[in-house]
Amino acid sequence: MALHIPGTGPAHDPSRAHLYIVINNPCANNLNLVVPVSSAHPNCDRTCLLTSGHEFIKHESHALYSRADTVQKEKLCASVEAGIIQYRGLFGEVEFAAVVAGILISPHTRPRVKRYFRENCL
Repeated sequence: MALHIPGTGPAHDPSRAHLYIVINNPCANNLNLVVPVSSAHPNCDRTCLLTSGHEFIKHESHALYSRADTVQKEKLCASVEAGIIQYRGLFGEVEFAAVVAGILISPHTRPRVKRYFRENCL
């Protein structure tokens, strides 16, 4: 599932929105792991580069593992229902698998996120 979340842009332009990929069904603690997608640049994490997989990806992008995090399911659902976050359909299967595969590989994924992934997504 893909979500468009406003206010998640870079430090120089936080008003921009990123596409976030929901990695798992809610765990026992009702958390979802989400990974944002951002435009690729020369110094970006190149663990998972994307050129397709969703209509929002119009040029080379990358999974922004450094900002992957867990979010309460209720918060996500309430934000979608309120129109704050926009549900943007499903992410392509091949690209989704590549994003998932990179979570444990990327040197930029925080240890806490890797631990959550190992415990709840494998």
